[in-house]
Parts: sequence; C-alpha cells; structure tokens
Amino acid sequence: MGLSPFYPESSKPADVLAAQNAAAFRNYFFLDLYFKGLYRKDVLNYLRKNDLMPVIYPNDQDLLKSAKPDILGINYYESKTVAAVKETQEVFYKEPIINDDEDSKREGEARYG
Repeated sequence: MGLSPFYPESSKPADVLAAQNAAAFRNYFFLDLYFKGLYRKDVLNYLRKNDLMPVIYPNDQDLLKSAKPDILGINYYESKTVAAVKETQEVFYKEPIINDDEDSKREGEARYG
C-alpha cells in the first residue's frame, strides 16, 4: 500500500483540516477497508454529498469483513503538504499515472486554475 503522511501548509485551521481530509481519503479509507472491512463514514458522507458514490452491493460489507489480512506492506516514498482551497479557487487534480510514453513515465500534479 502506498501511504503518505500529509502535513498542513500552515497552522491555519483550514489547512489542518485539509491535511486531515487528505489522510482520510488517501490513507485511512484503504486501511480501514483492508483491516476492518469498513468504509469510513467521513469519506462516504463526502462522496454521497458530492454525488460521487460508487456502487456498493448489499453483500460487500460481509465479504470485506470476512477477509483477515495478516500482513501490511507499505511503500513510503514521500510526504505531502496540503492547503485548503479558497472557495473562489478552481482546482484541477490529476492522479499520478504510469504512461506508455517514454518521455513521461509518471506524471501527477495538482495545479490551481
């Protein structure tokens, strides 16, 4: 699992909350699924509120809880600094991906519009 610690860009409460939210989405959501067989309520609430919910079938929860992992492998390459987005600021985010293009093996960025 590729986990990264998220640090707030400043001590402003909004930046601290942004770091907590980033960790919830990028780290704890997957850890809770893997070890507890549970979907995090804070992440599900956000997804539901923003009409981004994945399809969750009735037996998914039982299937997830039945898995009993006995090991966790962590790839740790970098930490990340995050800041709250201003309400008037449009953000474009692209996940890191692997490309077939030799000039661009890995690209990922968050940029402000």
